Amino acid sequence: MKIFYPGTILPREQQKLVKATIILPTTIDRGPLLRFSVGSVLQQTESSWELFIVGDGAHDETKRIACELAASDERIFFFDYEKHPRRGEEYRHELLKKANGEIVCYLCDRDLFLPNHLETMYALLQEADFGHTLIIMPSPTGRFYFLGSMDVGNKEHRNGVIAGEIGIPLSIAGHRLDAYQRLRYGWRTTPKNEPTDRYMWQQFLVQREIRAGATLIPTVIYLRRGKHPGLSTSDRQKELRRYYNEYCRLGGAGAYQASINKQIVEIEAKKHMKLSRSPFRRVKLRFARLMGQWRPVHEH
Repeated sequence: MKIFYPGTILPREQQKLVKATIILPTTIDRGPLLRFSVGSVLQQTESSWELFIVGDGAHDETKRIACELAASDERIFFFDYEKHPRRGEEYRHELLKKANGEIVCYLCDRDLFLPNHLETMYALLQEADFGHTLIIMPSPTGRFYFLGSMDVGNKEHRNGVIAGEIGIPLSIAGHRLDAYQRLRYGWRTTPKNEPTDRYMWQQFLVQREIRAGATLIPTVIYLRRGKHPGLSTSDRQKELRRYYNEYCRLGGAGAYQASINKQIVEIEAKKHMKLSRSPFRRVKLRFARLMGQWRPVHEH
């Protein structure tokens, strides 16, 4: 294994502890995406973090970009591994032995952290061992989709993850490092056709003593891969640039929430107006007036 990083990694006991360790896996030709995904980490309101870029069979161009990013900030490290049979799960486990964060967060190279993600996750994981924020996905049309949105603090939702009925995307979730260290296995090669993140999260949630919770606000721009192989790197890069420029900046988290709220208001307003204009409602209001039960909405 080759390790690229600025300076030398000291023994764990000599290192400076930080609030969050971030694991960012990447592979093959996806280096251009790192400028945006890593850039979103650099825009965090919480500055106490370390970022481990995990190269899983990365091509030369991806290695070059990862090394440039590592050289630009002492908090960023790049670790270069051969291609793993699955998603490099054992590589993540090995790196978490070197981690100095109180909490651990994850970021796919195709996703973006909103500026409040680490701050929000750190607050959540003071009261929980494992948690996540709101699962929501934007689309090229400007619509937002609540894909499997849930709260693992809810027993039924937690059991749904354990049973494999629902999943939590990698970038949305996080956990305390000390809780990870209590697991029997940690990250390990995932069985074929099983999602790697869900297989990992089940290890946490199956243990009754693990405190699980959620903060139901969006803190990640989650862009699902879709059917293999998903968007090309160049197309994904264009998509990331758009969202990065719009939301990965001061005030970006509020702007993202406002965009979601705008959609919700539009949908609910259409429902209300449709109901108000229905013949049945008009008859009902007329009957209420005759019976002396109707009052104007704005009556003082």
